Amino acid sequence: MKVAVQCRSMLIQKALEYYLKDQLVDLSEAEFVVGDAMQESELPIFWVGRDKRAHLPIPFTRSMLMNALKNFVETLPQKQEAQYAKKQKLEQFLKEIDKRHKNKLNKILSNYYVKS
Repeated sequence: MKVAVQCRSMLIQKALEYYLKDQLVDLSEAEFVVGDAMQESELPIFWVGRDKRAHLPIPFTRSMLMNALKNFVETLPQKQEAQYAKKQKLEQFLKEIDKRHKNKLNKILSNYYVKS
């Protein structure tokens, strides 16, 4: 498990870094982000907070954190596969649009140079 920690609260940040010191990596290498606020990220976010929707309530212990992370990680492959499929579909769609526009542009340029 490779985790990046990004928190607004320095106290929560330090606690998470201490508990997860063996799993900490840079954001570019992480499988997901652990944080105390919902934020925009391409990676899945494990949310720690007082909100009912949080994956882990505050205050928490190391064992609570590790159990919640285990449950969260078990759901990741399904979510990541769905995201990957959507991304692939979007990339294919963009390639098709790009190809159509290139063909149209080539026809326009060919007609222009043939007439000149």
